[in-house]
Formats: sequence, structure tokens, C-alpha cells
Amino acid sequence: MKSVTRGDSAENSGWDSSLTTVVALNEILNLLELDPSHAAVVFDYPGQTFRHTLLPEYKGNRSPTPDTVWDAVNFTKAALLSMGVQVVEVPGVEADDVIATLASEAVEAGMKVRIVSPDKDFFQILSPQVRLLRYLPQGSGFVSFGVEEFGQKFPGLLPSQHVDMQALVGDRADNIPGVKGIGDVTARKLIIQFGTLENLLRDRALITQSRARTTLLLDTGEALLSKKLLLLRLDVPAFAMQCSVQSLRCKKPKDVREYTKLVEALVDLVGTTTSDNLLERTVEYWRRLETQT
Repeated sequence: MKSVTRGDSAENSGWDSSLTTVVALNEILNLLELDPSHAAVVFDYPGQTFRHTLLPEYKGNRSPTPDTVWDAVNFTKAALLSMGVQVVEVPGVEADDVIATLASEAVEAGMKVRIVSPDKDFFQILSPQVRLLRYLPQGSGFVSFGVEEFGQKFPGLLPSQHVDMQALVGDRADNIPGVKGIGDVTARKLIIQFGTLENLLRDRALITQSRARTTLLLDTGEALLSKKLLLLRLDVPAFAMQCSVQSLRCKKPKDVREYTKLVEALVDLVGTTTSDNLLERTVEYWRRLETQT
């Protein structure tokens, strides 16, 4: 979630959180106006996940999340629930794992899936049925990204092979080690040639590029560890998610008063210009839902 601020003083923290919530709700409404049949907003559950068991330093280089962002997250969750949008968060896994699991279940149910995220980790589950909606810089809209666009960005590579390539490169933002000295270009060539990371490691002595061969011969498990960290789970249990794909059908809430009061409170805090038409847009969204049922 993007945080919008006007200062760091305590007196502005409520305004900052409220404005961030308004921005988030407007962006979500932009997506709901595409009229999806099912929708959910998935959040990371606070605390560590199974990836920290694999690598205690996982994401350890990140700065703590500001309190204003946590406040905005909580405000947004409450607003979404009162709007009638499902909120999902599961302890022990990341939001990406939950999204990947729900996407897989939706495809099995014959649905087309759109995942709204800039995260390249979702490249590994792209298919004719699964596309990404990726935000353009400076909030100027979003672009659809699927198998065709992936092929243009990574010629010769399959979406399912992206996790193998990324395991070689690593990810500094998440403290994922990768294999030192191997960059994007070399990693892509190696995975195209050998098919999977496991094949590459098994036949590493056959690599013709001397520097890459030497580096991989010295690998002591970092590459496979990196793949385990990067691989999205498709098997998060339904009892843990406390929902199924079918339960995510978009519908108007039975009682809209809570949402109305919340939006009015946000308008009082941030001003009518910033939150202009938020309630009106939501009411129009509910009206369309009623006509579709």
C-alpha cells in the first residue's frame, strides 16, 4: 500500500492515514469498475512466515513499516469489509502465496484471473487464463501483462521458468542470495539451455561459459534455497484462508450504513476535494452489482 503524507508530526498522522486510505479506496474502485464477478484484497499477515524458517535473514534488510501505513491498512480493511469486498490474510504465508493459490483454484473453476500487482514473482504463474494488471508510474493507470508481454520481455523463456532464472540472480530487496556473479542475461541463457535450475545444477560441469561454470561449481545450496524462497505456494489450505474462490463473489453488503459513516468520517478528515465522489462511486458500483444478479 502506498503511503501519502504531508509531514511526520503526530498531529498529522491521522490525516496521513486517512488520506492513504482514501487513495487506496479510489484505486480499488477503479478496478471494481471493471466489473469482476469475484474479487478479494489480500494482505500480508503480521509476523514471520515459513520463508523465515528457511532463511532467518529473509527480508531482514527492510526498514520497519511506519505506523501511519499500519493505521491506513487497518482503516482500509474496515472500509473494504463494509463495502462488501472480501479481505484475506493468512498467518505463516505471504499474501502472494494466498493470491497464487486462489488464482490456481479460479483457473480450475474455469475463470479468467487478473492479479493487480507490480510484483515480478507473479510471472511464474502467468498463463492464458492469468494476467497481471500492473500500475504505471505515478499512478497514471495500469497495463495488462500476460504471456505475450512476458515473451517480449524475456525472449525464449517460459513464465514457469522465471523463478529458476530469478533464483540464480537473487533478490536484494528480499535478501535472497542467488548465485554471486550471475546476472539477468546469463541466468536467462542458462535456464533456456538447461530448462530448470535442477537440470542446470545437475549438469553444471557442461556449462561452456567458464565464469558461470566456475561460480555454479562452487554453489553450496544457495541457488536451490533461493528457488524455495521465490516459489509461490499454490496449496494454501482453504481452512487457513477461511474462504474459497466461490465465496469471493462480488455483492452489495446487506447494511451500507457502516461504510457510509466511515467515508463521511474520512471526508471530514481529509477534505471533500481529496475524497470527492468516493461515496457516489461506491453507490454506483453497488447499483451495477444489483443489476447483474
